[in-house]
Parts: sequence; C-alpha cells; structure tokens
Amino acid sequence: MLYDNPQLVASYLAAFQLTGDKQYALVARGVLDYLLRDMISYEGGLYSAEDADSEDPHSYTTAAGSSSSSSSSSSSRNSGSSSASSRGGGAHHHGERKEGAFYVWDHSEVVSVLGPELGPFFCLVYGIDEEGNCNRSFRSDPHSEFEGKNVPYVATQPEVAAARLGLPYAGDAAEAARRLAAARERLHLARAARPRPSLDDKIVTAWNGMAIGAFALASRALVSEPQVERLFPSEGRPPGAYLDVAQRVASFVRHHLWDPAAGGGAGRLRRSFCRGPSAVQGFADDYSALISGLLDLYECGGGREWLEWAMQLQAVQDQLFWDSQSGGYFSTADPASSDADPSIRIRIKDDYDGAEPTASSIAATNLLRLADMVPERPSPSSYGGEAAAAPEGPLMPYDEAAQRTLAAFAARLTQSPLAAPHMCSAAHMLSKRPVRQVIVAGPAAASDTAALLDAVHAPYCPDKVVLVLDPTDPRDMEFWRARNPPAHDMVTTHFAKAQEPREAIPATAFICQNYTCQAPTIDPVRVRQLLTQQATPGSAQPLLQHFDVKL
Repeated sequence: MLYDNPQLVASYLAAFQLTGDKQYALVARGVLDYLLRDMISYEGGLYSAEDADSEDPHSYTTAAGSSSSSSSSSSSRNSGSSSASSRGGGAHHHGERKEGAFYVWDHSEVVSVLGPELGPFFCLVYGIDEEGNCNRSFRSDPHSEFEGKNVPYVATQPEVAAARLGLPYAGDAAEAARRLAAARERLHLARAARPRPSLDDKIVTAWNGMAIGAFALASRALVSEPQVERLFPSEGRPPGAYLDVAQRVASFVRHHLWDPAAGGGAGRLRRSFCRGPSAVQGFADDYSALISGLLDLYECGGGREWLEWAMQLQAVQDQLFWDSQSGGYFSTADPASSDADPSIRIRIKDDYDGAEPTASSIAATNLLRLADMVPERPSPSSYGGEAAAAPEGPLMPYDEAAQRTLAAFAARLTQSPLAAPHMCSAAHMLSKRPVRQVIVAGPAAASDTAALLDAVHAPYCPDKVVLVLDPTDPRDMEFWRARNPPAHDMVTTHFAKAQEPREAIPATAFICQNYTCQAPTIDPVRVRQLLTQQATPGSAQPLLQHFDVKL
C-alpha cells in the first residue's frame, strides 16, 4: 500500500539523521525510487497499491520471451490502466493466482540468473536455501503456500558473505555492495517476465500527502549522505530531485483533487482520482495528511505557496470536522451539512493509530507547527465562502486547538499510549514548547539559502519549526509582517544593518527559542552544531493540566 512507503521513508531518514549510517539512507532511497519507477502517473500523482497476489509463473510454461514481457509491463504501467491483464508479462496466461508469486524465488532460479559466482553470494546474503526459507516457524507459512520458495531477507552482511565464499572482493565492502546491487538488478529484470500483480491506480489524497512529506524531507536529509552512487534499487539521484517530485505531487493534488470554488468559495478536497476526480468528498485524514506534507514541503524550501495552502486547508478542515464540544476531529462532515455523504449516518472520531495515523493525531502536530510558524492566525473570513460564517470552526489560536485535540484523547494517551504513537508524538511536541524556531533568510533560488536548509534538516531535530523568508521578495516579507511580526522584524533589521543591497547579502540563519536567539550565522556547519545541541527543556505542565481536566 502506498501509505506504508512514506512512513517507512520517514523512519529510515530519522535513523540516518541520528546515526549517519549510510545503510538507512540507502533503504530510504530504494523506497522512494520504487515509487518513482513503478507507482507514479505521468501527471504526477502516486497510485494506491500493487496487489499481493498474481499468476504463479510456475503454474504454466511461459510462451513469450522476457524482453517482450518487460516492455509490455512497462508500457501498461505508464498508461495508467487499472486492468489486471494490462500488467501481465507476455501473452495472457491463465495460471493459478497465488499471494506473493511475483516476489518469491527458487534457489535454482537465482543461481541460473546470476551464475556461479554472484548466485551463491546473493543466496548467502539473502538467506536463499535450496529447500526454501519459509519454514523457520509455523508463522512463516501457516497455509503452506511457499513450500520450497524463498523470500529474500538480509541473513548475512555482504562483506562477511564474500569472505566466507573466498571471493576476490572479500576485503572491499564497497565493491561487495556494488556486486550485490548488480545481482539485485539482474534478478529484477528477470522477474519482469513474470505476470505482474494488478495495479490499484486510484490516487488517494491522504496517501499522496504522506508521500509529499517523505520526498521533501529526503531532499534535504540525504544531502549529508557520503559517496552517493547507484546501488539498485537506489538510483543514486541527487537529493534535490526528490524536492522536485514533492512539488510535482503537490501540484497534481491541487490541480486534480482540490476544488477552490466548492464550499461557497472556501474550497474542498476530493478523496481520490482515477481518470478523473471521484465524487467522494475528502475525509478528515485527507486534510490532515495533506497539510502535514505541505508543511514539510514548505520547510524544505518548496515555496510559501504551500504554507498558504496548508493554512487554507486547515481552516476548511476545522469547518468540516472539528468537534466543538470535546475537541479533535471527526472523520466525516456533519450529516446535517451539505458536505455530508448521506450514506454515512454516524460520525466517528478515531483514536487508534494503526496502519495509518488518525486524522486527529496528525492534526494535533499540524496545529502545533502552524502555531509556531504563523502565530497570527487568519480569520476564516480571509478565505471567503462558507468558512467565513462557520460557527463550528475553532475560532481560537492554533495552539489552543492543538491542546484541545490532545485533551480529547487524554484517556487514550494515558491508558493505552502504544495505541496512539502519532498522538504521543504530538503530545511530546507540546511538552517541548516553546520549540526552536529556525529562520532561513535568503533569496529562494540562491545556493547559499539551499546550503543552510540542507544544514537545518541534516540532524534529527523534531522539536523545531522552519521559516523560509526571502528578504528580496516584497510580497514574501509582507506576508510575514502580517503573520509573524517578530520574525519579519528580526530579518528586516538584520539586513538593514548590512548597508548593502539585499541581493548581495549572504543567506542567514537565525535559531531562536522562547524569544531568545543565537547570533545570526551564514555558516551551515554552525547551524548543524546549534541544532545538534540539546534544546532548552520545555514545560510539560500545560499538557498535564489538560490531562487532569479531562480525567
């Protein structure tokens, strides 16, 4: 499922930021490059899923060659067709469909494709056995579907396997990794001859919102990765390419899944797109996940337009889904409103972060981030439409809305915190307030601005928000004068002291917390050092007070 992949990327990026271990970065790249290779449409939206089952290539004799199969598979994927037959390899077959058939391997297949040197090396690294490796416990294959088959997993480190087999690159970890990547790519090409799993080519708003954030964060976090090279399935792309993808996906959602004229001019999201926008209105999680992704995109230098859209989406989410009595967000609109789906009679307020975080969990973090980015919250009337007169919207500051959301789930957080990990993260962020506010001021397209943004996102530092101000852009500065006067005034004062044209002044970073700022710096190394240091402890008292009230 698409929603699994951005969450995996976020976890591996965090691990890379914390440890500097290149293997975590390689996994994150591999996941993102899989999405770009197999799951993105021409227009820029990301498809929902590939099926788990497909025709078993061993249940018939393949009549067509692998080259035509690979070509057919590639062209059908890019056509955006949702039919299962359009993704099959070669001529149409009627083999038995089995779960995992596209992904499992016989030991003999691997050796046949890779040859006498790479074959045993790959098998040792990935635990490929002649009798199959799905028999390690009764839970490995409870229905006996994979007898004699292998699911590759890292059983032995490549350099250890090379040494054990006496291969010439046994003492060269980098060369062992290259040989292993070449083996993966050869097997990938061979696998293309198999009948492909069907593609669910719906483009879901919430899941694309998650992906926007993952691509944006990767574009900055991976800049500090040393010695980047192509190691399949990682394509070795420059990190900046992922920011372009994030912007492309965001543009797709705004163009195809956002109706700015709906809701009396306030705008509305659609749930999904498949050869056209669906008739189903967006749910609360569509708004929450998209807002989160847009905030990530803005913080990584994607442009102020994405922050402004996130603010507008937050106003609409508040209007449609806010629980004015208890706080938090319902999944669906009020049944009595014109936005409601008449088939949905009961409004649910999810409190379980399962495969996907709940709308309220993501929204709580969004609101806290917005509170520190744009403390001067626009009134609903600034967006026009029905939102201007919506009494159910939380006409309160962002941070108060966040605290009320957390208070609504206080019992869940205190009694079963493992059931709401994303909500726990929001509670942690609240306890750390005031968080660090990092301001990067410089021309949007300048290389020194980009270098500072790379430094800001290099360390793992979740207790921060990032503001990107362009002092050479009057419209940008006017926005910040209205929405965050202290940030505007600090940047304006600093650049005025330089007595040079603003275009000639180097990009500058300001790192502040609780109205106290470090000396401005133009040095990316200094930025990393400051953000790696422990922040001033926040106070958990506001959070505890809300819990006491609720309990």
